[in-house]
This record gives sequence, structure tokens and C-alpha cells, in this order.
Amino acid sequence: MSESKRLVEQRQRNQVMDVLMLLVRGDDGVRRVGRRAFYDLFFGSLGDSSPGEWRTWTVFSPAEVALLDDVYTMMVASRGETAVGDTGGLVESGWPWEISQAASPALHVMSARGRFSEDVDESEPSGAVVDLHDARHAPVADVEVEAGLAVDATVLCHHTFGMGVWVAGLDHFGHVDVPAIRDGAIGGSEDIPVIGSRVRAVVLGSSATKQLRLSTRRSDLPGLTERGVELLRQIAAEVGVQDLDVDDEHARWWLYWDVVPRADVRPVLREIVAEGEALGSHIVTEVLKYVDEVEGRTWVDLLRTEEGRAFPARRLREWALIREVTTSPRQIADDLPGLTMWCQRRLVEHATSDVVLSDLAAHASFKKVRHAAREKLRGRWTGWG
Repeated sequence: MSESKRLVEQRQRNQVMDVLMLLVRGDDGVRRVGRRAFYDLFFGSLGDSSPGEWRTWTVFSPAEVALLDDVYTMMVASRGETAVGDTGGLVESGWPWEISQAASPALHVMSARGRFSEDVDESEPSGAVVDLHDARHAPVADVEVEAGLAVDATVLCHHTFGMGVWVAGLDHFGHVDVPAIRDGAIGGSEDIPVIGSRVRAVVLGSSATKQLRLSTRRSDLPGLTERGVELLRQIAAEVGVQDLDVDDEHARWWLYWDVVPRADVRPVLREIVAEGEALGSHIVTEVLKYVDEVEGRTWVDLLRTEEGRAFPARRLREWALIREVTTSPRQIADDLPGLTMWCQRRLVEHATSDVVLSDLAAHASFKKVRHAAREKLRGRWTGWG
């Protein structure tokens, strides 16, 4: 007797959960199975012979489809970018950690529903659920998270007292109690962010079980100071942007991205970063494309937290090396092991010296970079393609 399509999908959903348990381990997950199996297991669990069909499987909830789609997009992008790399190259690329941040909320939303039977058709999973409100299941941060920290989170579940969220970057579960969900009264479920949605939150503290307490009320979220709003409107007027929603981070970022190349506007941007703009780290990272190392350091120093400075500081060092070897070529074989794929790719793009390109061709950490350097030495390189 043939098995029903439903039963096959139930088993595949369970398999997806098993693979997500591997993906959430990040670098350790890649090292455990190797680069090839890392991708084969994931795409195989979703029926790689019919890409995209999994989105129509009725065993998945709409939230699960949306969250898995984020993981799927990252897996496709990372597989393409590291196509000629090995396990070590994939780890070095930084992709496994990024993927783990998308895989974690997907796994926890699925675990909150439980697993389906692998023997009989079911309308809903009958397997045991993993309730992250239970301190036995929810991870606890190794270090105390500072109150007032603004974070990005994914809604995992709703409950009588509010909602549970997964905090990106901290690998931490937290609670948002009903009064902290929004400013004003909550009239019904339509006033609560749906499961799987992304929210901006601020840490209020920790519970007795050391799980985070958070607020998603706009009035609690760190925003621009009055001076920051004034400066932002000044930039908007300068470039002809009208009716800018200063509370919309996406709208602010697109404005910043447009004006960063303009040296005449950067002094105003500096003031905005100094005012504590939540997007400060992104602004500084973009500015580093256009300023030298000395000025770049002053931008990085504007950021108030070590966490906020970490990525721009690394990017500052990388730009300094790229510019150094572009203007004063030297051997870089000893530098390469500590450089990201992003930096090594930029070195290929900017280098014109055979000394630099020869080291990249022989010693770059990624096969695709080594190949590109060899092609450029031969005068045949036309870009990354």
C-alpha cells in the first residue's frame, strides 16, 4: 500500500528540523559533516529535486515557511559564493554563523509545534513540543545582557502573558509581557506581532530564571535625540527628501546610504553617529570606503559600545591593508590567513602588482580568490561573474 503525500511531507518536515539542529551549530555544524553534506542535507530535506515546491507543503505553517525561506535564501547565496571552497573556506567566510542566526528561530518555531508522526497522517503534530518558556529548554546567556540594549528579535510564540522572542546575535530567548508589547491598549490578537515576524526590542532586564525581559513599545526603543532628528531633517532637505519618517530605520538607512559618498554631508553624519543613532555601526562601515585610516579611526571611535565597534574596526583594518598594498605593493602571504573572504576579494579587485596578485594566486584562503588572481595575472579576469 502506497504512503500518502501527507505522510511523506510529515517525515520531511521532521527531517528539516533535524537539519536545522545542525545549522544552528554554525561553524561546529559545518566541521561535523563537511561542506558538501552541510548543503546536501539541507536541500535534500526540502526535496531539492523540485526546488521551491516545499513552500506549498501543508505541513508547514505560514510562519515556518517564511522563516525557512530566510534560511533557504542564505543557503543558496552562501553555496554560490563559496562554490569552489572547502570546509575550512566555508567556515572562514562567516556564512555558517549568519545561517545559524536564521536557522535558530525557524527551529524554535517548529519545535513549539512539535514533530509529526512518521506512521500516520495528522492534521497537527502530535509529538512533544519544546516550550522555551520552560527554563529547562531555553538557553541562558553566559554573560549578563545589559539593560537598555536594543536588539533585533523574532517572535516565536504567543502566550497568555505576552509573547516569546528569539534575540538575534545573542542566541537567547526572551519574554515580552503584554503591557510591554506596544504603547496603548491591546484590543486583540491583531495588535500582537504574528509568529515569525521580526521586531525591534529593548532589554529591560532578566527574569529569576535568567531569561531576558524585553519591551517592543516604541516609547521604550532608543531613537534619535532631538538634535539627531534635527540633523537628519537637515540631510533630508539637502538631498530633496520630503516627508521622511524619522522613526523608520529603513527609511533612515536609505537616506544615509545615499549621502555617505558626499564629503560635504559627512560632518553632519558624524554628529548623527555621535548622537547615538542605532544605525551608527552601519553608517561608519559605509563611510570607511571613502576615508583614510586616520579619519576612519575617528569614526569607529564615535561608536559607544565594544559590540558596535567590532565589525567596523575589522573593516577599517582591511581597508587599510587594501590601500597599502595597492599604493605600495608588497608580499602579503603572511597576512592572508587572517583575512575574510570579503577582504581577499577586494584585494584581487584593487591590486595591480604582480607581487600582490602572485601571493593571492598561491596563498589565498579561497579557491575562487586564487583562481581570480591567476586570471588577473594573465590579463583574462573579467570580474566575479
